[in-house]
Amino acid sequence: MSSQENQNPCLVKIFRRYLDEPSIASFIARVSDSYNVATLERLAQLGNVDNRRAAILALTFLGNYSSNRVMAKALHDSDRGVRMLAEEGCYWVWSRGGNAEQQHRLGKIKRLNQGGLFRDAIAIASELCKQSPDYAEAWHQLGIAEFFSGRVEDSIQSSWRALSINPFHFESAIGLGHAYLEMDDRVSALESYQHAVSLNPNLESIRIQVAKMQRLS
Repeated sequence: MSSQENQNPCLVKIFRRYLDEPSIASFIARVSDSYNVATLERLAQLGNVDNRRAAILALTFLGNYSSNRVMAKALHDSDRGVRMLAEEGCYWVWSRGGNAEQQHRLGKIKRLNQGGLFRDAIAIASELCKQSPDYAEAWHQLGIAEFFSGRVEDSIQSSWRALSINPFHFESAIGLGHAYLEMDDRVSALESYQHAVSLNPNLESIRIQVAKMQRLS
């Protein structure tokens, strides 16, 4: 392991410049000139705090679904800043599980869910899941739409499908907890929430929910 990998001054310099002048486009351009995704994935797990923060932020913008495991590992980093960057990074790399056209459709599904147009979201997400059955984020978004449409059992199936494809998908584990709680299956709900926290220890609201349910059990 080289000293450059342990503490990469060029990457840290780019990161600190971004903090002073927060231009995503400039940050991406500067990182891309010197690093590929594989190198960033190595750097995200090595060296000092600034080194790891810089690499995780870079992977958020430049990484793809193959960076999922590195992001998931960073959720358990000793540094809170790395953990918070990794949590945001997970959402980005999860969305990149499909090709460009599928990512575009996923974006539309997300906007429909955010706008409360769950029936429309189900229609598009169901079709996307049929065409791309290994796209975990599509299953997750389908599960969200089904849950808020009252199709709770379908939501459970979709969330389980998302987790089977992407075992680091803590949001799907949370979704399962909500769905099981809606069905008054408190045992399964608690197990799902605990699993979510094991994947992402930074889920304070879910951790509080777990403690509350344990007190009441």
